[in-house]
Amino acid sequence: MPSFRFKAISAGGEVTTGVMDAPSERAVVEKLRRQGSIPIRAEPADSARAALPGLLNLRLSRRGGLSRQEIAGFTRELAIMLGAGQDLDRALRFLVETAPNARVKAVLGTLRDAVRDGAPLAVALSQEGRSFSRLYVGMVRAGESGGQLAPTLERLALMLERQRSLAATVTSAMIYPALLLLAAIGSIALLLTDVLPQFVPLFEQNGVALPRPTRI
Repeated sequence: MPSFRFKAISAGGEVTTGVMDAPSERAVVEKLRRQGSIPIRAEPADSARAALPGLLNLRLSRRGGLSRQEIAGFTRELAIMLGAGQDLDRALRFLVETAPNARVKAVLGTLRDAVRDGAPLAVALSQEGRSFSRLYVGMVRAGESGGQLAPTLERLALMLERQRSLAATVTSAMIYPALLLLAAIGSIALLLTDVLPQFVPLFEQNGVALPRPTRI
């Protein structure tokens, strides 16, 4: 049975981490909920499997910034912790300590430092423009102003996950036509370079001019 690393908020309000054997990530989440905990993250403990999603989504990252998947994960986890009553500084500290890679850790560390210096979260996010869009920052600012930061982050996470799913669908849909185009180009090249030259003697015997591509 595979093992999964998890993060959760216990019934006592403490953020906990651990490893659990289960058939799937969903099973881990369901078991944590039955135990009275609020699941934050569940991922394969196998480093190779855990790293695969990041590799697949690397091309979706903004230049020098975080990928959509990384931003969506951070947003979702922050929303869960704030919704469970954790204060912003504590939630950011935990996210920094459990960041999946050095790039995410650096960005979240910068956010936490700015918040600890007294900046609102939206201002801290605006200083990381390579990762967080103006729409993202604007929605966070509105959520902070209205006292609805956790629900706003939850909506943002859902929006980001839908965008990532759509981008992946479009990319997958473009792969097959691209392969067909490459196959067609290869077939034409083969026809011009290998097949038509075999008919050169026949054309010459009958005094017929060779097709221009063949002469070239």
